[in-house]
Amino acid sequence: MLKNKYSKIAPFYDDIAIVSVDIVIDPKKPEELSTFYGAINKHGVEIAPPIYDIFWLFREKKAGVCKGKKWGFVDSEGKIISECKYNEIWHFSDSMARFKVKNKWGYINAQGEEVILPKYNTAFDFKNGTAIVKQNNHYGLIDKQDNELLPFEYEMIEPCINGVRKAKKDGKYLLFDNFGQIYKSFSINIFK
Repeated sequence: MLKNKYSKIAPFYDDIAIVSVDIVIDPKKPEELSTFYGAINKHGVEIAPPIYDIFWLFREKKAGVCKGKKWGFVDSEGKIISECKYNEIWHFSDSMARFKVKNKWGYINAQGEEVILPKYNTAFDFKNGTAIVKQNNHYGLIDKQDNELLPFEYEMIEPCINGVRKAKKDGKYLLFDNFGQIYKSFSINIFK
């Protein structure tokens, strides 16, 4: 039954498979097919109809979808978390996902609410409650409420590894914990 309904069924990943259908849009050109994507669960039940131009794998039980060059999210039960309205998105990480509108990045939460409005030039995934963001050519560190944990005065900030984060300011390297508390500063790069 599923074989006849879908053109392709991808391998299951976390009990969900991406499916596709090939549709002739112009009857005068039957050789030109358009492919649309959706998803089914492990029981073969369609959880998202094949109406999307792109359908990402699920991460944190949510998948990015693209329709008409705009992006949004659906959850693993097929509920639309966020309509396809963003220029760009990124996968969920730490219950938050990045989105881009008019060249600025913001974040939505797991319910699809825009909890951090698009105002950053660059934004990275949330990990352990914090994210590195860039504004006016400098990096800073924020929490999920958009509180500034490290001010926007760093040339670079690296992801937290084993509870320690490295940053550079005015040629000086500093070590921070995940929430911006300074451990140590160095006037030379000992990290080469």
